[in-house]
Amino acid sequence: MQDARPVQHVPDPEKTARARRAGFAMLGIFGVLTLILFCGGLVLVGVMGSGSESKGVQAAQLVTGPAMFAITGLLTSLITHFAIKENVLLKVLIPLVAAIVAGPCALGCLAVFFTAIWPSL
Repeated sequence: MQDARPVQHVPDPEKTARARRAGFAMLGIFGVLTLILFCGGLVLVGVMGSGSESKGVQAAQLVTGPAMFAITGLLTSLITHFAIKENVLLKVLIPLVAAIVAGPCALGCLAVFFTAIWPSL
């Protein structure tokens, strides 16, 4: 019977610092994008929808993709900032891929909503 001890991984301080800076950069980028695209989109839909329902629908179709891109990127960059300690590539790629996937998915969900649910309201 062998009495082997498990090898413990000691994090490299340089890699950790570089990954931390990348995490903060992604949080900053997506934070500003969320402020502009998500909050600005809400204001645009509210202003356009208050004048005309059809203009509100058009404004919602215009801002949904970019808004969900920004908010999904912000949430995933927040998660990866705390979950991934050393890998800079993952800290950058995971929020970008999630945001790129979320934009079209949100547009598809909005199209289903306006096609299937909205007419019956």
